[in-house]
Amino acid sequence: MAKYYTYEGKQVGYIRKMVDEVVMIEEAWSSEVNKHFAKHGYDELLSLVATILQEKGFPAVTRAQAWMILNDVTGKGVPEALRNYDADEESGKGTLFADLTKKAKVAAAQAADGVASAGKTVGGGVVSIAKAPAKALKKSDSDSDE
Repeated sequence: MAKYYTYEGKQVGYIRKMVDEVVMIEEAWSSEVNKHFAKHGYDELLSLVATILQEKGFPAVTRAQAWMILNDVTGKGVPEALRNYDADEESGKGTLFADLTKKAKVAAAQAADGVASAGKTVGGGVVSIAKAPAKALKKSDSDSDE
């Protein structure tokens, strides 16, 4: 069953959905996320807050403080930059996973390019090392001939 919320975060009924711009959330989605947190804890989510604050030199926060910071930031509704009026009212039109997958692929490609570039240097070094025993062997062969 779906729930509908205004972009300001207020839950509305089906009739109001017909009039206002809304965000549709399947109850199963919320249930699945709650199951994940019950099984794995909240640290994965809360660590984002802790990391942001730590990088800016703020003192360490508790889990409850991090939760309330998230509540304060997200409790004001959906930021304009995140709104997709054509897709938010329906299921299956989201692109978040595709966007994240695309970013991950780009990051992986950039990392591979970095390794490939470094590999040329390392590869050259490996070739030099591989040739070294042959030179040493030739030298020892000539030494044994003497």
